[in-house]
Amino acid sequence: MSWKIIGAASLVVAVAAAPAVAQTTTTNQDTWTKDGNTVTHGGTTTAPGGATSTNQSTVTKQGNTVTRGGATTGPNGGTATSGSTVTKDGNTVTRDGQTTLPNGKTATTHDTWTRDGNTVTRQGTATGPNGHSTSGQTVTTREGNTIHKETTVTPNGSGSAHPAAHPATGMHAHAHPHPHAQH
Repeated sequence: MSWKIIGAASLVVAVAAAPAVAQTTTTNQDTWTKDGNTVTHGGTTTAPGGATSTNQSTVTKQGNTVTRGGATTGPNGGTATSGSTVTKDGNTVTRDGQTTLPNGKTATTHDTWTRDGNTVTRQGTATGPNGHSTSGQTVTTREGNTIHKETTVTPNGSGSAHPAAHPATGMHAHAHPHPHAQH
């Protein structure tokens, strides 16, 4: 940083002159195409240094099933892919998902939400890229303006379960139970 002296009559003021800032621009170009029950998205992002990454994804709805798939290639050429299938059958929603990292390792999820009156039960299992899994169950019940939620998690598919009660407080205190995946 350099200093400039500015004089005005008998007043002298020193102000800091900021160094010039390099121009940085990131550009994105996206294309969305709808064909019947399928939406396809493709895009490219170019960073200020010229490095680019690309992505492509597809979402298809057939009846009560939605299938998503996609791939992203980073500036170093590594590609990660992901996909999921969500199916609604009566009061039950099931989601299965998989992500494959650029190194070939895979992570998977399996979740089921079932609604019975004012109660929604979610059961799920996630397995990470190193083979470690966690299973859990959450039971959420609405009684008037009160939400009761109890979660049990079992890490690595074994060991002792850890129940954790979550009182209805904060911004979700008056929320309604969801028989579908949360965002």
